[in-house]
Amino acid sequence: MKLSKQQLDEIKENYIEIMVDGMDTKTLVAFAMDTLSEYYGKMTENEVKEDMFNYDEELFDELVDNVQFTDENEKYQHMVEIKYDRDL
Repeated sequence: MKLSKQQLDEIKENYIEIMVDGMDTKTLVAFAMDTLSEYYGKMTENEVKEDMFNYDEELFDELVDNVQFTDENEKYQHMVEIKYDRDL
């Protein structure tokens, strides 16, 4: 039997739904991280900067500051503060 494009698309959507329903939170987070890493990994610095600016106008500059810390504890603490500021 030859499936139409619409039928194949529906089968794919149903399969995706089944796969996602079977994932726990840890697996979903890992999948999201991998997908976003691949997506952003292909971007130039300017593209990343523009995307971050659309999300939060200050985020890029804060993350630039963060990568310049040499002390790992200070870097970690600063990152926690960056994340906390966005949770408010």
